[in-house]
Amino acid sequence: MSRPFAPLTQETFELRGEKENLFMISSEYRDGLCFDSVAENYDRYRPGYCEALFQAIAAYANLPCGANVLEVGCGTGKATLPLLRLGCSVTALEPGDSLASVARRNCAAFQKLRLLPVRFEEFDGEGGPFDLICSATAFHWIPEETGYPKLAALLKSGGCAALFWNIRCPAPDDPELFERIQSVYRKYRPESRPPRRDGLSRYSSCLESLVRRGFRRIQTKVFLENFMVSSDVYLGLLKTYSDHLALPDCIREPFERELLAVIDQSGGALSVENRQELYLAEKV
Repeated sequence: MSRPFAPLTQETFELRGEKENLFMISSEYRDGLCFDSVAENYDRYRPGYCEALFQAIAAYANLPCGANVLEVGCGTGKATLPLLRLGCSVTALEPGDSLASVARRNCAAFQKLRLLPVRFEEFDGEGGPFDLICSATAFHWIPEETGYPKLAALLKSGGCAALFWNIRCPAPDDPELFERIQSVYRKYRPESRPPRRDGLSRYSSCLESLVRRGFRRIQTKVFLENFMVSSDVYLGLLKTYSDHLALPDCIREPFERELLAVIDQSGGALSVENRQELYLAEKV
C-alpha cells in the first residue's frame, strides 16, 4: 500500500511577465494560512518526520524529560506528536483553526500540550524561556528580520533551535519518468524549480541567519527515506501545497490531467525520495 506522500513543489512562486494577470495571489497564499482550508487532507497526505530526526534533536539539545519546548507553526501535529512522545512539555503555535483542531485530535492522548491560536510574530513568549524551539516545514513563512531575533530572545541561555524541512524528489531512480514529470511542470509551471539531489536546498539560507544572530555549534543533518506512491496519492498531496492551491483553474486542471497521465503511463505509481533537512543551533 502506498504511504501518503507529497511531491516536491515550491511553497511560493514568483510572478513574472504576462503571468501577473493570471495569478492573483492573496495574502493567505503568502503567509501559509491557505493550508487551513485543506487541513484534513494536509493531515492525511503530508509526510511526517523520521524517528531518527527527533533522536538527533534530543541528543544535540541534551533534552531532559519534561523539557520546555516551543513549536512554531505546528499544523496538524506532524512534529508535535513525536516531541510529546519524547516526554517534552510542548507549547505549539498554530493560527489556523482547522489545523489546530486536527492537531488537538491527533495529540489528545497527551497532557503536556498547550496549543495557542497565534502567529510566532505575535506570540508574547508566555511560558518561556524555552529549552528548545522547533519548527517543521514552517519557519520560511516568517520574515527573517522578525523570526531569528525572536528565536534567540525566547530561548534560555544554552537553549537550542531545531529548524527542519521535508524536500521531496519524484522518480529519483527513473531519469525518464523524472524528465517527463518535469516537462509537465515546465509547460504549466515554468516558475517552478526542479528538485536537486546534490547539496542542500534553498532552506539552507537559515544557516547564515543563525550565524548572524550569534548562534553557535551549528549543525546540519540529512535523513533520506524512499516510498512508492500511486498517481492519485501524488495528485492528492499536490493539492495541499500553497502554490498549487493558488493556481487558476485554467492552469491547474490541465496540469493535473497531464501529470496523472504521465504517471499512469509508467504503471500508475512512482518512487519518491523524501529528504529531511535538519538545522540545529545553540544560543550563547
